Amino acid sequence: MKLKGKNSNKIPKDKKLKMEKTLKKMESVRKSDSIHIRSLIQEKLKWALDEKTKAIQTINKHQETINDLKAQLLKIEGAILCLNDILNPEPEEK
Repeated sequence: MKLKGKNSNKIPKDKKLKMEKTLKKMESVRKSDSIHIRSLIQEKLKWALDEKTKAIQTINKHQETINDLKAQLLKIEGAILCLNDILNPEPEEK
């Protein structure tokens, strides 16, 4: 970074050097802050991707359970129909 503006030539040399030093330090701090923020964002992204993977695995596990329960329900409904047929046979048509 450099000092800019119309009046930058009117500033005393010692003050100008101090200001340029401050600008360089600010630039350095900004760069290190950017690197730190980037690493924090990368950590959050990794966490979010891990959570997404866990959620997909949980959904798949529950989907398997749902499919098993649907199969059991279908068998129970079949048993109910058979038992109702045994208890209430339909009269045969002649």
